[in-house]
Amino acid sequence: MKSFKRMLDIFLSSPGKARGMSMVEVVVAGGITSLVVLGVMNIATKSQEQTSTVTKSLKVDDYIRNLRNYMADKAQCESLIGASEGNLTIDLSSFDYELPSNISLGSTTIIKPELSSGVEVLPTPILLYFKTKTSSDNEKSIVRRITAPLEFKDGDYVGCSNYQVESQKSAFKLICEMMGGAYQEDTSGDDSCDYTNINPSSILALRTKQVICENFFGGSYNSSTRKCDSFNMNTLATGSNITIASFLLGSGNVSSYGQLCSGQNNFISGVNSNGTVKCKEVKFCTKGKPGCP
Repeated sequence: MKSFKRMLDIFLSSPGKARGMSMVEVVVAGGITSLVVLGVMNIATKSQEQTSTVTKSLKVDDYIRNLRNYMADKAQCESLIGASEGNLTIDLSSFDYELPSNISLGSTTIIKPELSSGVEVLPTPILLYFKTKTSSDNEKSIVRRITAPLEFKDGDYVGCSNYQVESQKSAFKLICEMMGGAYQEDTSGDDSCDYTNINPSSILALRTKQVICENFFGGSYNSSTRKCDSFNMNTLATGSNITIASFLLGSGNVSSYGQLCSGQNNFISGVNSNGTVKCKEVKFCTKGKPGCP
């Protein structure tokens, strides 16, 4: 710009003071200046359009985020999704979210997944097409995709799935069947697992026997014979050799009969490897009396 101004000053100065410039040089200088100005204007316009595009994209993303949260509720999801002649439709007129004036929701498409027989919950893609207007009043499209967990039965749409409840049901069913049980669901929707058909030789059954033998009975589990040896219950007391009728509580005395462990308040606490029983005496004391801790 300074060079152009200097050339213009020289051109307008008197012939006696300077040589001057030709008309061609002036035209060239003006053309260069115009190109520089147009370039700066073009960069500014592009920058403004890019900023506007990013802002619109953020607004659309916010719309999608709120729509996902809205459809996470089963009742709200089913208020939007419908079925007509085997095709799935979505009506977002009841979804309360206001878009800016330069963005509008165009068409929507639900891509129906491949279906089979029985009840199944499948992630179903939903495409949303947004229209935006540019500064030059041209229209551009922004496409976004969300996924809704929909329930189908024998290929027909049933409704939206309650994701949390269904995931818990699926986990319960999977664990039940992995153990060899039979998953059942009654008319009220309650779940149960029938363990009666579990194979006694299954890993679950064998492992359960081992845990009971070692941790409850204090025994030694024999994996070859699948039996519990060296039965020992030192930490437990059992009254399996008496009945409630054996206690003469009315007379103020406590006694029993037919015990393998002789004496009052002496009970079976375990079984030795040779078949004899281990005994444990239950003692009572009154706090404050000698010998009572």
